[in-house]
Formats: sequence, C-alpha cells, structure tokens
Amino acid sequence: MNSLTLGVLRGIEEAVDAVEESPDLRALVIAGSGRAFSAGADLTGVPDVTSAEGGADDFRNYLTEAGKAFARLASCRRPTIAAVHGYALAGGLELALSCDIIVAAEGAKLGDGHAKYGQFPAGGATARLPLRVGHAFAKYMMFSGAVLDGREAERRGLAEIVTDDGDLAATVDRLVESFSAASPLGLQRMKEQLEPTGVPLEDHIRAELDVAVEYARSADRDEGLAAFLEGRTPAFGNNASVNDAERSPA
Repeated sequence: MNSLTLGVLRGIEEAVDAVEESPDLRALVIAGSGRAFSAGADLTGVPDVTSAEGGADDFRNYLTEAGKAFARLASCRRPTIAAVHGYALAGGLELALSCDIIVAAEGAKLGDGHAKYGQFPAGGATARLPLRVGHAFAKYMMFSGAVLDGREAERRGLAEIVTDDGDLAATVDRLVESFSAASPLGLQRMKEQLEPTGVPLEDHIRAELDVAVEYARSADRDEGLAAFLEGRTPAFGNNASVNDAERSPA
C-alpha cells in the first residue's frame, strides 16, 4: 500500500531536488504504484514511543522526517500534482495535501483515519486540510474518519479534478503539458504569492505588486508579450529561478 517508510520519505525530498535542478522538468507528479496512492505509515514499523531504548526519540525522528518531506514537497519551485488512485489515507492524505493540485480517480478513497486507530496527525493535516475543505468539514473528516470517493472529494474541494479510473494518467499528462506551455518563472512566482501567509489582504496585494514589477524585468515576460503581439506560441526558457533570470528593461 506504498507505506511511508523513511526511505520513501527521503526519496520524496530527492525527487523535489531533482526536478528543481533539471531545467527540462516543468512539474512533479506524485503517484502510487499498485492498488493505492498511499495508506500512510506502516503502523507495524513505526517506532514504539514506549520503548526503553530510545523509542520516544526514534518516534520523534520519524515524524520529523515525514514533516520535512512534506514541507519540501510543498515548497517545490515547480508545480506539484498528486495523482490519486485507490487509498490515500492518514499520512497518504497528508502527502497528497502537500501537492499543489490533487487529481483523483473516481474510485479513489481519501480520508484522514488517524483518530480511528488512536493516532494523531503530524504531517500537516490539521493545517492543510482546512485550507481545502474548510474548518468545519475538516473537523468532520478527522473526527469521524470519513472516507471520500473521487467525486465527493472534488465536490468538497479536496480534489481539483476527478477522472474515470482508467483516465487518471492521461488526465495528469494533459495537465503537465499545459503547465509546460507556461513561463516556468511566472509559475514559480505565482506559486509563492498564492501560499497562505496570514498577512492582511492589503499587505498581500502590495507584495503581489512588488513581485509583478520584479517579474516584468524577466526574459519570460518579454517573450510572452512578444509572442502575444506577434500571434505566435511563446518559447519560454527553462530557467525558473528569479535570481538567475535574464533581465531586460520593463
């Protein structure tokens, strides 16, 4: 069921590093093999917090590694997509919530499930789930252990797109293709500005303006404007770092 072992968690961080370091990769897709996306941690392999031999420290280390992996995924400079089929439960749901966009197959099963087995979430569910479904419905999901299929997940805002079970991969491919046609630098900056900050609306809009002015000096902005005026498809560069972007007068 694609359990989130330490090796898998470290592999997620390595995947983010790899996609950020490759100028030809415009998005990162997280998908599960076999019958499920991920059912979360393997409870038989999670360190016993009551063990006299460093159990509490091992348990904290495991949770810390999980938090690091999900945070690294959430901060990826490229768009990230969770392609969910089968079960996405507990830590598996937290993994999906760490992505920018969730695409769910109709037969997917998404839920928290920690409370059902006397566990407590530590991978961001209490923070990220309410941002998608609202605080009241997040409480319902977490308290009851409710599991949503793909259609209900889309209706509740937990998934952005729902597909037929056999069309998941093709749908994700089309989505990645649409991202690939956009300015990588523009997407990076949009993603940064869209992150919840807790700052007042006026301050957020002021910061957005500052980024827009900065972005206007980039080669991607020049290319997009030129392509629009010339009636052609823009040919954006592969550099998605504002620090290294080629500059031109606004």
